[in-house]
Amino acid sequence: MIIKVRKGLKTRKDLKTSKDLKERFKFLAKYSFALRWLTALLDDEQAQNTIKRHVYALQDYLRFCQKNNIEHESVTSEHIALYMKSLANRRIIRHGKIKYGYCESSKVQVRNSLRSYYDFLGETIRDKPNPVRKRESKRKGSRRAQRGETNDSKAVWIPSEEEWFAMADVMDQQSLRNRIMFALSYDGALRRAELCSLRVQDIDMTMQQVRIRQKKSKTQRERRVSFTAYTKERLEEYLKVRCKAKTRSKALFLSESRRNKAQKITYWTWTMAFRKAARQAGLPCFTPHTLRHMRLTYLAKQGVVREDISNHAGHQDPETTNRYIHLSSDEGFAQMIRFFGSL
Repeated sequence: MIIKVRKGLKTRKDLKTSKDLKERFKFLAKYSFALRWLTALLDDEQAQNTIKRHVYALQDYLRFCQKNNIEHESVTSEHIALYMKSLANRRIIRHGKIKYGYCESSKVQVRNSLRSYYDFLGETIRDKPNPVRKRESKRKGSRRAQRGETNDSKAVWIPSEEEWFAMADVMDQQSLRNRIMFALSYDGALRRAELCSLRVQDIDMTMQQVRIRQKKSKTQRERRVSFTAYTKERLEEYLKVRCKAKTRSKALFLSESRRNKAQKITYWTWTMAFRKAARQAGLPCFTPHTLRHMRLTYLAKQGVVREDISNHAGHQDPETTNRYIHLSSDEGFAQMIRFFGSL
């Protein structure tokens, strides 16, 4: 079987609804569960390239099943192994050159797409285990564990009074969106992914709280965290501007770049913006996660019990919270109160 790599996919219209899927991929329109799964991914506002990768992987797999008279809804791990073996023998034409077999990274992406699809089928019609088994990692533990490092062996940097003033001055010159993300990240001790996945309906202005959805939390635990009066004022200003944006996205924070104007911001975009501000302040070691350490340390200084701090941070194990609290660092917290308002 010969595969010709498609060109110009980025110039096509983005996939937004199930109707777009049926029009663009008529072969997949025959499979109702495949359309339901892909529509769920669209509703979850996953990136277009991610959805297209799932579409092409699933479409190729379903063609393989059709060619070999295999019922894809009742396959076993042996059928999956047969399909993965066929990928290793494919003849692929790319930029006029012929090569044989998928590379390892491409096969991993295909396996991930199929595993996600069969997870969806398992929740609907299949009573059998997922035929796409997880591959065991050859690496024993993380790289830090292999080097003999522990969580306690890595020193955490906390800014001093002068360093905090320098960072605050730079953030005052940033866009309104960046200032709110900076303040909200500190108030709620939010992780990058949690911050960037917030939706407009997750903000409760009356109670001054933010809802972290279960599926967007690292520990799969829904929680609510409060924010300060300073953040509330900035949020009210931002929401007025946010309402004028021409977008169908439900995300609270939108991209400001020309390429992805008014699209959901990714946590890498936020990381790059934060790093740029930190370099301007002369503090390259100041990261978004530093705000999380500072917030939890401040709560401990105010006498909040460890269990409440653990719930605020979204930790499953209260012992994890101890690694985020640095009671020996007394500098800079009075300046944080001035910057963020009353806590």
